[in-house]
Amino acid sequence: MRVSTHDLLHAAYGQYALGAFNVCNLEQVHGLFRGANEARAPVIVQFTRVMRDYAHPLLLEQLLRGAAMIYPDVTFAVHHDHGDETSCAAAIASGHYSSVMIDASHLPFEQNLAATRRVVETAHRRGLAVEAELGQLKGVEDEMSVETKGALLTDPAQAEEFVGRTGCDSLAVAIGTSHGAYKFSGDQRLHLDRLVEINRHLAGFPLVLHGGSTVPLDEIERIRQAGGEFDASASGVSPDELSQAISLGVTKVNIATDGRLIWTRVHREFFRDHPGEFDFMQPGRTYMKEFADFVARKCRALGAAGKAAPGAQSPGAPASLPARREERQQAGKDAGPPTGFLTPSFVPASKGTSRVMTSISSPEPHLGWFSRGYLPHWDHPGMIQSLTFRLHDSVPLEVIERWKAELGLQPGAPAALPASASRNQRAGKDGRAPGSVENQEPAGKDAGAPSDARELELCKRIAKYEDQGCGDCWLRDERIGRLVENALLHFDGQRYRLLAWCIMPNHVHLLVETKGGFPLPDLIHSWKSYCAKQSNKILGRNGTFWQRDYLDRYIRDAEHYAAAIRYIEGNPVQAGLVKRADAWPFSSARLKSPGAQSPGAPASLPARRERRQDAGAPRSVEDQKPAGQDAGAPGS
Repeated sequence: MRVSTHDLLHAAYGQYALGAFNVCNLEQVHGLFRGANEARAPVIVQFTRVMRDYAHPLLLEQLLRGAAMIYPDVTFAVHHDHGDETSCAAAIASGHYSSVMIDASHLPFEQNLAATRRVVETAHRRGLAVEAELGQLKGVEDEMSVETKGALLTDPAQAEEFVGRTGCDSLAVAIGTSHGAYKFSGDQRLHLDRLVEINRHLAGFPLVLHGGSTVPLDEIERIRQAGGEFDASASGVSPDELSQAISLGVTKVNIATDGRLIWTRVHREFFRDHPGEFDFMQPGRTYMKEFADFVARKCRALGAAGKAAPGAQSPGAPASLPARREERQQAGKDAGPPTGFLTPSFVPASKGTSRVMTSISSPEPHLGWFSRGYLPHWDHPGMIQSLTFRLHDSVPLEVIERWKAELGLQPGAPAALPASASRNQRAGKDGRAPGSVENQEPAGKDAGAPSDARELELCKRIAKYEDQGCGDCWLRDERIGRLVENALLHFDGQRYRLLAWCIMPNHVHLLVETKGGFPLPDLIHSWKSYCAKQSNKILGRNGTFWQRDYLDRYIRDAEHYAAAIRYIEGNPVQAGLVKRADAWPFSSARLKSPGAQSPGAPASLPARRERRQDAGAPRSVEDQKPAGQDAGAPGS
């Protein structure tokens, strides 16, 4: 599951460090994910500029998408390592990364600061974290003077000033290590005394250790025995040093050399022992296994093993369901009966009956039957409703109209409100004039039930079309998926009861129980308006985000209720996105798996409210635009 680098760093700080592994081919990606899965550890996948040029950014992204489907339980973030301003800008614009590193450490302090600040401003507008670097990560030689050593190490006071002025999210510090296999010479090791001072100036701030490979001597010796040329001075960072560094604020450890050493040793030994072989897949299989074993060991050494397992409080994961109920009750926020999260306040009726008949009048401010000029809707308190709203380009209107013509349905037909609608509602005098309808019922039918085989076929075509992932699929972006999910959960238990949900790449399915005093169209408007505004900010765009209207169907009975949940939570499986419903990152299904946990799941309800309020999220429906305005109108 792809999550944000910021959340991984926040969860790890002071407890363990995240292994940040540089990879660039299929064997390394397989091995990394297999090892992380074995250790049940969150990891950061890193691509440098050189790696992006070598493999091509699009191919690297497709490798990660495939790995996420093959290893759905692995929690990972994607990071652009050692970028300059140009490559950082490209990585940010691609939408494939949750963080970038701007490496301007070779520049004078003020120029480094200015370049970092420019990248921070661009990245933060799109919700990405930024890692910066201060000090030069070169091997510090024993024969150098103290003054020269000091010039290469990170200055603690400068580090505090740098972070404060740039707004970066993590800082790579120079404390004596370097890149490559020759990190130290003689008896020189990490300057942990310098790290103590940096941590004192930046208490609570995530620090990054570059050049974190161990460079095991047995690997070096085996490579030499197989024909490689390494001298005895090759050395790396010891496990004891890493453990001390983690206690002093190091939260991310970059690892590249160790993986390359394993690759070199495996291939040199294979072709030495099998000189007549030329099939690269044989040593490739060996490398995948050995790299996976190395990744698992490294994650354990960093203390990260088990942090992404079901039941663990991984970044952004919710508390257990009983704990969530207790939190809500203590906060005085659970206005509904104590029936628990993801459950309605009543038992759905047996088949053939409805808890609320659609022929009765709806109390104000609820609207009963109405149309916004496109689809007929039913708004009544105490109803369980299945809802769908889509991105504006998920199913183009011209496609729907073409299907209507093919099926013999009148394109642009006026919305057919049921016979139970009031005279004013049917005449359009409620301020919401009837308009066209896609797949609703003639008068007297259940809300949302297709009237004949032709309308049922239209429904199936629409569902199949949107499940193909047409359009820009902005909801696939982890930042936007989380944004939408948190918005839906924000007033759960206060203004409605959220019973099931699934955020697909280009549409959203919900099952909610409405509450008195909170009209359904106002709730939907609040969700869509807020998410459209914030998503457009993340994407750096303007214009229409959602389709104008939404689809609602009231739940008739217990069988319909169960079928609706199966459809909503099973949609990612039906669309071929995952093999198990609980593997989809933005769905209620993942909270029903053993332990009721999932890596990267939303924070507990009180924490979510606090986080979103701090970020300027709406505190009430009234904070949004007037209900009569469309949430998906241009500019939203």
